[in-house]
Amino acid sequence: MGPFLGPLKIPCQAPPWGYVAGVDLLTSKTVYKLKNGTVHDMTPLPLPFKVGVPGIGGPMLTKGGVAFLGAAAM
Repeated sequence: MGPFLGPLKIPCQAPPWGYVAGVDLLTSKTVYKLKNGTVHDMTPLPLPFKVGVPGIGGPMLTKGGVAFLGAAAM
């Protein structure tokens, strides 16, 4: 299981490839959406583009409202 990668070891699909998003549970509206990771995190190419990184996992929320993102890059 994993993303379909090209010869440069980056996904063949158009970016963005990974997000961290926050949703208001009362309105079902996305209140923030941030790209998670850069191309530099996936490949030896020194590209600073923020396109997100495909990953498996998700957030964990505490009762006090602290969020942790526990995802492994694919």
